[in-house]
Amino acid sequence: MIKILTATTALAAFAFAPAIAGEWGDKKDKMETASTTVEIEIEGVEEDQGTVYVALQTKDEFAKTDGKYAQTVEADDDEVEVTFEGVEPGEYAVAVFQDTDGDGTLTLDGQMPSEPYAFSGEVEGAPTFEAAAVMVEGEEAEIEIDLEQ
Repeated sequence: MIKILTATTALAAFAFAPAIAGEWGDKKDKMETASTTVEIEIEGVEEDQGTVYVALQTKDEFAKTDGKYAQTVEADDDEVEVTFEGVEPGEYAVAVFQDTDGDGTLTLDGQMPSEPYAFSGEVEGAPTFEAAAVMVEGEEAEIEIDLEQ
């Protein structure tokens, strides 16, 4: 099991904001050859404040609005969890934001988000796949994300 703790600092540029703010819906399609269950635990959620958007993205999908693994979950507690089953082992980045105003997008104040957001890995400044990348392998992987307020 992989356990990765992350806390994201403020982002300097937001080329990635449209990607995590897209209209995802629940995408639970599975690759037939995939074998890893990925559990993503999100802490620092503003309880009872809208919806949490979560994307598990490959390098090719990073910073795009569509991807194979994306889910939404209601922010009904200060910690929420999403599970992706049948994930093909490999390198992924996790992007998360909480839509506290219910408009379906990551709201910005100028070029900085005014809603909680986070990435996996060691993202500082403008997010890159390399900085956010985590390895998903084995039967089960657990990734912990702490939302920035």
